[in-house]
Amino acid sequence: MKYLKVIGLFSLLVFFSSCEDFFDQTTTIKIPPHTPQLGVTALWIGEGNNKLVTVFSSVGALDDESSSAVSGANIVLSENGQEIATFVEDTMKAGFYHPASAIDLTAGQTYELKVSADNFETTTAEQIMPTKPILKDAEYRQAKNKLHVTISDDSGRDFYVLGISPNGTSNDVGGYLYSETGIAEDSGLDYRRVIFGDDTFSEQDVALTLEASVNGAGSGTDSVRVYLYNVTEDYYRLDRGVNAADNADENPFAEPVILHRNFDKGFGVFALGNKASVVIPVE
Repeated sequence: MKYLKVIGLFSLLVFFSSCEDFFDQTTTIKIPPHTPQLGVTALWIGEGNNKLVTVFSSVGALDDESSSAVSGANIVLSENGQEIATFVEDTMKAGFYHPASAIDLTAGQTYELKVSADNFETTTAEQIMPTKPILKDAEYRQAKNKLHVTISDDSGRDFYVLGISPNGTSNDVGGYLYSETGIAEDSGLDYRRVIFGDDTFSEQDVALTLEASVNGAGSGTDSVRVYLYNVTEDYYRLDRGVNAADNADENPFAEPVILHRNFDKGFGVFALGNKASVVIPVE
């Protein structure tokens, strides 16, 4: 009986393999045309007063052309429903917009960014400005490439970004950070930083030990600046998506990554952050 079953299976294989079209067929799939939408990026995490907004048009996943800058966009920032700022386009970079006047954001207040342009649907996104984080202590031991940091977490759900740079620079430059505690992860948006949430230490003090290297420290620089950002969840989710996309690059077995967005009727992310920093000696 088993012999007859084997003969039957073998016969089926011969039959299918003899059909030239069985394993070679063309299937036509109709893909609806892509309607371009505004793609807006505004990641304001407390680094000075440069509240940059970029505006580009979206393209379909199978389109040959690249996303293009959108000029002439109308951008309005509101605080608790009241307009407080407009933006002007950079004369040297199409699609790059800067505030027409200085903007001061207040912790706990709700901000809405509204972007409109000809031939596009108007898109909006909303964020609540986080509180300033509490950076209690920091120590950098250059000989061992170690950074020890203690932060104090307040109530509520918080997300943090940590960076380090030579003192005197406005942003994190050079070097790297790598967490040894298991709490923090490499940032997808900036490899010189780490990012983490307060899932395991809400409303407590937490000490982190990181492997750190700072370009310029020790060569005429006897101090470094440690930055701690309290960022909105939308920034965190975008960062994790970018990190996952980087890890999936050129991996045929990786799952597709859909980047986070919070603009309705559009793409991109509006995110806010509040920053604390401290200058410490290089030991």
